[in-house]
Amino acid sequence: MITTHRPRVTRLALSLVMTAGVLAGGALVSTPFALASPGPDAHLDRLQSRLAKSGAAKTSALAAVAPTCVDASNNPATCPTISSVSVGYAWIRSSTTTAITYPITVVVNDPDNIAVEVDTLMGRHLDQTVPTVIVGESPSVTSSTTAPRKTFTMTVSSPYRAYLPSSDAETVPTYGGFQINPVVWGVDPADPAGAVPNQFLAESYRSGSIKARSVITNTPSATSVHRAQWFTERGRLTRFDGSPQNGQKVNVYYVPAGSTRPSYAGTATTSSTGYFSLPVRSWLTGSWFVNYPGSAFSTGVYKSVWIKVS
Repeated sequence: MITTHRPRVTRLALSLVMTAGVLAGGALVSTPFALASPGPDAHLDRLQSRLAKSGAAKTSALAAVAPTCVDASNNPATCPTISSVSVGYAWIRSSTTTAITYPITVVVNDPDNIAVEVDTLMGRHLDQTVPTVIVGESPSVTSSTTAPRKTFTMTVSSPYRAYLPSSDAETVPTYGGFQINPVVWGVDPADPAGAVPNQFLAESYRSGSIKARSVITNTPSATSVHRAQWFTERGRLTRFDGSPQNGQKVNVYYVPAGSTRPSYAGTATTSSTGYFSLPVRSWLTGSWFVNYPGSAFSTGVYKSVWIKVS
């Protein structure tokens, strides 16, 4: 578990973040925060706000500025620390229209009771001033327990297309390995009463994965053959959205009628379009299976076909 503190920061003007970028190491980042925005979306509003708030803190951290935390009265306070982050390792994406959601629980040690809210992002290079990819986010939540040990439970939502970047790259579906980045926020004494907690207090990083649901077909060249006759086991391996899975190993097995023990027939490799084929021959009537064991990016899947031998 990596837990760090950031200097107290105030909210950057959203227009500055969205049009000019943020400062990184003293230089203006040429790539501003540009979010995928097909229309009004509460998730995007929260995400833009969060990026605006945390940009200066990331910059200060990269410049190794000493962290400070204060309470609502502007008195020095002990910065909270994130004790644990409970999150499943992998989630399955199976729809192009429905976002996946998953719970995350963050436990914060807060001796001076200054931590007010926690929210979470999921993406890549979240420890940098400008992330390269953001695929999921949660709304800010308050603690369900009291200081000094506070528990924050939130739900991260991840749509089929990434929130960031908004460019040609956004057509890449959101699955693979990502960082999970919960951030602790507190009241900034410079803000008016009732303002959104605006003091960046602490953050942590965990690893997580979103896998795409795999789809496989099994279309042998014949389903009725003579004993010892050669035929071709063939099919196609794709993801749920129809995109091909190229260069993947598909294992072929057969199980004779009346048996439960599979026999290995060989392994085929998928082409650039996801198709595979393997010449085999059958001695007994039974089921022929094509099996893809899965990868870091896709789930495993199999499909069987009955082959009659005469």
